[in-house]
Amino acid sequence: MDVSLLNADGKPARVALIQMPNGTGKTTTLELLRRTLTGQGDRWTPQEVRALRRPGEDNEDGSFKVTLLMDERPLTIEMTLDFEEGTVAYGTTWPGSGGLQRRYNPPPAILKFLTPAFLDLFIFDGEFADRLLKES
Repeated sequence: MDVSLLNADGKPARVALIQMPNGTGKTTTLELLRRTLTGQGDRWTPQEVRALRRPGEDNEDGSFKVTLLMDERPLTIEMTLDFEEGTVAYGTTWPGSGGLQRRYNPPPAILKFLTPAFLDLFIFDGEFADRLLKES
């Protein structure tokens, strides 16, 4: 599945909402997004990695790729899941990085924005909001 957050004029949307029906992977998609951006996919256990394979599929691997603009220059972080081994690998590329780096390695200037605490401010999880409202 590809999701583009560009407007019709090709410019990034200032605010984007992704809405999906129940049972189509919203929670999984948000978790993949968070783990890709933070580089924390390697914290999953092998069983957790294997559980990310689509039900009924037998592919050996899968990937989740995020491309951001930083000062109008692309930063791409790709997380590859090896379902057979239960492992995660990263690839990072951005102008000035010397090409594809086979690890999680965003530019230092953006790292402070790629923390779980910061990402929770703009990756809005409706289920989390629902829990907050029920607790108050």
